[in-house]
Amino acid sequence: MPSTTPCDVCPHCGRPYRTIEIPAFLGIPSRTIQSSECDCPGAVAERRRIKREERQDALRKAWAATGVPERYKDVSPDYDALERIESTGNGLYICGPRGTGKTTHACEILKAYVSRHTRDDGWCSARFVSVAEWLDKIQDTYGSRASAEDVFAMASGPKFIVLDDMGKVNSRISDWTVGKLFRLIYDRDGARKTTIVTSQYRLSGLSERLTTGNDVDTPDAIVSRLFEMCEQKLFDGADMRMA
Repeated sequence: MPSTTPCDVCPHCGRPYRTIEIPAFLGIPSRTIQSSECDCPGAVAERRRIKREERQDALRKAWAATGVPERYKDVSPDYDALERIESTGNGLYICGPRGTGKTTHACEILKAYVSRHTRDDGWCSARFVSVAEWLDKIQDTYGSRASAEDVFAMASGPKFIVLDDMGKVNSRISDWTVGKLFRLIYDRDGARKTTIVTSQYRLSGLSERLTTGNDVDTPDAIVSRLFEMCEQKLFDGADMRMA
C-alpha cells in the first residue's frame, strides 16, 4: 500500500482520500487525481457546517445592502406575510399613526424576502427606501438628467422594495418631484415588482399630502395606482415609542 501524508488522508476518519482515474481524451494523456473529499460522517458534517456559514455570510451581506436602518436590523422575518404577498402578486400599503409598528412590520417582510431570495454570492434584488430622503435626492438632481436617473433607479430597479413614510414631505417637495414619484409607482406596477408602502395617512388622505402646487392630478394618480396594486393594512393603537 502506498504511503500517505496528513494531506492525503481525511482529518476526520484518517482514511486515505480515494483516487480518480481520468482517461485519455483528445490527445490529453490519462492521469490520476486525488479527491479532496471523504464521505465519512465527520467530513459530511464539516461540509454542511461550512455551507451554513457561507449562507449566513451571504444573508448578512444581502441584508446590509438593503439599506435598512440600524434600529430594524434585528427584526425577525415574517414568512407568513411574505407568502400572502407572493401568492396574490399584490403589494402592501401599511397605514396608521406613528409608533404603531408599521415600519417594523414592513422590515419583517423584507427580511423574509431576503432570506428566501438571496443568491449564494450575497446579492438580492431588495431595498429599503425612505420616501422623504429619496425625494430630497431627486430634488438635488434637478436639471441633471443622468443623476436623476441614477437616483430613480435606486428605487425602481429592485424586485422587492419598502417605501417608508409615504406622505412625510418637507418644503422642498415640488410638482417635479411628485411627478418622479408617480413615475416610480407607475413603473413598478407595470413591471409587477412588489412594493410595500408605509404611511401615517390612509390612501384617502394621501393625495392632499402630496399636492404642492397647481398639479392635483398627479397626486390623485399616485393614490389610484397604489389602491390598485396594494392591499391596505391598518395599524392602530398607542404610540409604542412613547410607551
